Amino acid sequence: MAETGSRGMSSPAVAISLQACELMDVGNFEGARSVLEEGLGKFPDDPFMLYNLACVGSLSGAVDQAVKRLRQAIACGYDDLNNIETDGDLVNVRGHPSYAEGVEQLRNRLHAAASERRSSRP
Repeated sequence: MAETGSRGMSSPAVAISLQACELMDVGNFEGARSVLEEGLGKFPDDPFMLYNLACVGSLSGAVDQAVKRLRQAIACGYDDLNNIETDGDLVNVRGHPSYAEGVEQLRNRLHAAASERRSSRP
């Protein structure tokens, strides 16, 4: 599950993600999926909702869908590489080739951003 801090999320999006996380915590993956899908109708590029949908998909065995949602989350700005690599909710997707590609793209993007910050220092 993604941390549901307020970084980049509107208050209604936070509330939706928190509701979905509560459902996931009790094993109601279908309910969580429904809440998140409805939330994406209002906030279609929310990286935290997309990430949490990836977690729901992984936990419920919908691996292809989980990887698709994870890659969408990354494309929409989810950048917590450590969480992606260590979140137990994503254990079922880590062997998928598209997972490795998505993580590598994020790693390269983070590396490029760090290099740019270093080079722009006086």
